Amino acid sequence: IDLLRRVDTSSSQESDGGMDEDHCFEEEEQHAAAPSDNHYDCLIIGKRIPHGIPCHKHLLAGTCKLFKAQFTSPMKDARANELEIPENFSFQACQLFVDFLYGKGVFLGLGDSHEETSRFLETKQELQDVPTRTIIDTLQLGTYVNCAKLCRFQEAWLETLISVENCVELLTVADEVGCAPCLQRECLDFIVEEYDEVVTKTSNFEGLEPHLVKQIAGRACKKLSKVMNVLRDRNPVLENEGST
Repeated sequence: IDLLRRVDTSSSQESDGGMDEDHCFEEEEQHAAAPSDNHYDCLIIGKRIPHGIPCHKHLLAGTCKLFKAQFTSPMKDARANELEIPENFSFQACQLFVDFLYGKGVFLGLGDSHEETSRFLETKQELQDVPTRTIIDTLQLGTYVNCAKLCRFQEAWLETLISVENCVELLTVADEVGCAPCLQRECLDFIVEEYDEVVTKTSNFEGLEPHLVKQIAGRACKKLSKVMNVLRDRNPVLENEGST
């Protein structure tokens, strides 16, 4: 009840402020709410989120294009205090999403640069406790809300987890989300390098989409071509044989 009162108060203050909403969100994007600020003005809800996850609208609008578009639209849901997430996204993925935005939980201490991200992924022990399935769900949630920063981090995180057991699944995920080219490339390279074992584990790529099988074959041919070029440079005899 107290939360909803704060939400209503916040909404009425926004209506009376007279400031252009787009300008407001641009300003607030530079000053994301601190995790200690408990004056939340919205709830992320869903069938798999029993009690909702409190959040700040200006943080969501400043990081996710979906919410920015919603909050600045002329439609009535622009003032909604409850933001429903589709039921295919788990509570764990939604909580991970919010923790990422606030830099708390397992993301405490995460920096912005590529070097800081790499170091964080190598040294943050708490990340090891998060199931791969939840990381995948969070990447997919990132594409749904259109949060590029979250997608980039989840992609980098999954790159560190590629194995014989999951490389084909991760290749499929990267292909489906369409925003993880580095993950897709790493999976292809891994499959080519560990081909014999991967084929055994996946029953000869059973169930894999034909266009992904072609990508694997194409990657293998590309790598073989590079090796042959190196060998020809070092051994002129091979070059002569290739020309005949």
